[in-house]
Amino acid sequence: MFEFIAQLAIGVVIAVVSAVLATSLSALRYYRERWWERKYELYVDVLNALHDLEGAADELSELAKVWENPKNWEGLRKKMFARVYEIKRLFGISKLILSNDAVEALQQFVSKTEVDHEHIVDQAEELWAAAKEAYKRVLRAAERDLKKKTRKTRGLY
Repeated sequence: MFEFIAQLAIGVVIAVVSAVLATSLSALRYYRERWWERKYELYVDVLNALHDLEGAADELSELAKVWENPKNWEGLRKKMFARVYEIKRLFGISKLILSNDAVEALQQFVSKTEVDHEHIVDQAEELWAAAKEAYKRVLRAAERDLKKKTRKTRGLY
């Protein structure tokens, strides 16, 4: 009778430990995958904002050479302001989630882009160059960071 209770107790303990381990491992995997998805989404948002700013700055720079009337530039100016502020907002979030290389690239971009509302047309080429450089650096950081995480979560390492 004692042996039966001992075997039953051992079986219950093994089952409980196995259930706890399985639950813990699956929860850990879930959180890692969710973190990777958040990271991916933030990289995409940052890259899209940089790309849009680059395009608007390039277009404004080209239009400024052709058109003398600043009223024609107003839509592009607003788009550039919106993108610069969006990138600055994303930069604040990025410190928590993105790789150090991406954060450094955004820090450099933010430090270079003090927007002067009166002379935005003159700054268009500077913004274009800064956005282009930041885009390249963040893209490289994203490729390294996300590729590494993808392989780990798939068990390829």
